[in-house]
Amino acid sequence: MSSVRKALFVWLTVTVWMFTPSVGAADTVVLTENFEGIAGGTYFTGTTVGQFKLESGAVEVLAMNNEAGRCTGAGGSPTCINLAALPNTTFVSTAAFGPGTYNLFFDLAGSQQGQNPESTNLFFGDLVNFPISLAPSAGFSTQSFLGVTVAPGMSTPLTFFESGVNGSGNLLDNVRLVKVDAVPEPATMTFVLIGLAGLGVAMRKRQ
Repeated sequence: MSSVRKALFVWLTVTVWMFTPSVGAADTVVLTENFEGIAGGTYFTGTTVGQFKLESGAVEVLAMNNEAGRCTGAGGSPTCINLAALPNTTFVSTAAFGPGTYNLFFDLAGSQQGQNPESTNLFFGDLVNFPISLAPSAGFSTQSFLGVTVAPGMSTPLTFFESGVNGSGNLLDNVRLVKVDAVPEPATMTFVLIGLAGLGVAMRKRQ
């Protein structure tokens, strides 16, 4: 094997080794919750609801046996969450999530009751007190937050807060949080480019 071929073999081996941790795996779903299978008709306070818990206020699981058609009437599934069964509700994921980049998705609709808009405030990573205000008649739409970052050395839960009035809050469903794989660091890309350039020069000299 010539010296140029040997150099090419070594460079390719090292490159594959450096790229394997960042390219080999798919993005990771770290939270998914659609609240199905939880009995409707109950005001939850100071307890867990699926993969969430109540730190203040209360939520209500809306299902066909207690609020017939309220979730489906908003264009959603038969079961969803009233985020403000009591005023000043803080609805928090039971898990906290460490440093990294995340994509967050959830379905949110208006209360389908009353006349005043309700605002749901979102806390996660660099999303701090991010408000989403919906008219009561607003149907379900998917809220997407891409590239949300949790800083190094930090850990944070996903939190929904709603002040709520008269036991009517926005409706929540289909929460999904995805941790995004790391991309190759600039130093890795620099190594690849330098290696390619060096091999090109070596092969020209051989010719």
